[in-house]
Amino acid sequence: MTDRDDDASSGNGRRIALAIVLIAFVASVTTAMLAFTASKRANERDAAGMVADAADLHGMLSNWTMQRDAVLALPAADRGAALATLDGRTSLLAAWKPRTPCGAQARDWLDEKLRGLGAQIRNGETRPVDLSAELDRSLKDCRDMRGRDVNI
Repeated sequence: MTDRDDDASSGNGRRIALAIVLIAFVASVTTAMLAFTASKRANERDAAGMVADAADLHGMLSNWTMQRDAVLALPAADRGAALATLDGRTSLLAAWKPRTPCGAQARDWLDEKLRGLGAQIRNGETRPVDLSAELDRSLKDCRDMRGRDVNI
């Protein structure tokens, strides 16, 4: 009689162990699926944010370029007020809130460039510069480097 009881409890122990392993497997698969979908949603949200950031930055650059052209069309002696307006456009850029870290990096880069170009105009240098391609390159470089600074 004792042998039968040992076999029965041994079979129950195996069933319990199998159930625990099965529950752990289902939990790990569920966790993996949730992590994958969350990662996918985050990547999609970042992509949409990058597109919106790029559009905003290009719009600001376009407005600044039109204002710069208007300043350059004025005689050098009459540029004071127009240069103040141009500086105001640059201040708007510095206050702009990006949606992504790459947008913030591109904003800071563009702000530095525009302030430098404004200083050049004040010093009498009037060579036109197109920053649109450089802005795209800055955004692309940042996008390509995302996640590469993480060491696992």
